[in-house]
Amino acid sequence: MYRIKAYNKTVKFIWSSNTEKPLKGSTDLKARVSFVELLKLAERIGCQVNGSEILPPNQDAYNRLLVYACVRTSVRKPSGVLRLVDCVVGMSGWDALYWASAFRRLWWSGPNYRGLRKAVKAFKFFFDVG
Repeated sequence: MYRIKAYNKTVKFIWSSNTEKPLKGSTDLKARVSFVELLKLAERIGCQVNGSEILPPNQDAYNRLLVYACVRTSVRKPSGVLRLVDCVVGMSGWDALYWASAFRRLWWSGPNYRGLRKAVKAFKFFFDVG
């Protein structure tokens, strides 16, 4: 089961069989991204919204939202944000799975997020976002 929760200015991605009382290892990503932006994208790709939670219907939607949240933190220009949205919606399911898995693995790897920043930079270069 997939769930995305908003806490103040942080969004938390949870992937667990029990999302009501998730374990620490159930958190896939925490990102400082606007919940309103993420909500608009979630509605566009068919997710349910329950207050301050987004409930993706499947792993593909969850992966797309995770990729968006991870990359969005480094995109400053409004035109770059629009290109990122179009990219995330239009990418294949395999691309979404690959990039979400890479971002998750790097986020889990520890407190030094240099590798994650490099992966985000590679994503932006590869998809011409930013």
